[in-house]
Amino acid sequence: MKQILVATDFSAHAERALEYALALAKLFDAKLELMTSAWVPPIVTSDPVPLSIGGVTVPAGFLQAAREQAAARLDAAAAPLREAGIDVTCTVMLEEPSSAICAHAEEIHADLLALGTRGLSGLKHVLIGSVAERTARNAPCPVLTAHSDSPPAGAFQKLLVPTDFSDTAQGALRFAQAIAAKSGGTLLLQHASHIPISLETDAFRLDAPVFEGLEREAQRKLAEVEKGLDVATESFVTRGIPDVEIVEQAREQGADLIVMGTRGRTGLAHLLLGSTAERVIRRATAPVISVGRHG
Repeated sequence: MKQILVATDFSAHAERALEYALALAKLFDAKLELMTSAWVPPIVTSDPVPLSIGGVTVPAGFLQAAREQAAARLDAAAAPLREAGIDVTCTVMLEEPSSAICAHAEEIHADLLALGTRGLSGLKHVLIGSVAERTARNAPCPVLTAHSDSPPAGAFQKLLVPTDFSDTAQGALRFAQAIAAKSGGTLLLQHASHIPISLETDAFRLDAPVFEGLEREAQRKLAEVEKGLDVATESFVTRGIPDVEIVEQAREQGADLIVMGTRGRTGLAHLLLGSTAERVIRRATAPVISVGRHG
């Protein structure tokens, strides 16, 4: 890991994400870049024409002042990091945040992108989503998300790695292994055995040992995965809805970090259903690194 991009809106959520990015930068001796977006919705016209937002007149020079303020806040955030010997640069973008973040991550070849998330839920979330989730869905690199109530960044001694044995899950495992190799931490490999409700009834009606068979196969696959790792590991199979089990196990195991794959579903199915990774991002207290097809 050589380059970490930290996107911030200067909120408490973003501050906690920066803490984790800083810890990883120190671990890997990586460079940090702080960025923010001084984006204003397109209903606002450009200077020097008087601006109007929602019918309210905005003084001329508003956009330029917003850009300058954003740059000053980034420099203030970077100053103590530079004093601590961290290689830090700052960038102010003007585009819509999630698009700007993803584009800049690709431009600088970021190995990791970190940002805070407010963890919205309910109808508002379904209809609007969040910058963090849109970014995690479209970013060209793994994405670390944290809430303001995530625990302070530590030494990455327990990394929970949920797996469904897919290619993206394998990518997440490789990423987690790289962190554990540097930190001396343990990988907690988890598979959640789950049968959709529509099939559970038939499974029990036919008295078929479906769950037991699934769990045995999952345990066999986890054992195979462990053989190929050169870091400390523990593995376990749980039974239940994957995102619920992941959040619960992260809490029970005291995980410092969750590292998991995401299939990056898009379109109507995603709008209505979301994804396991996004539901974990929304609900878990521990920070989450989501790894897509790029992992």
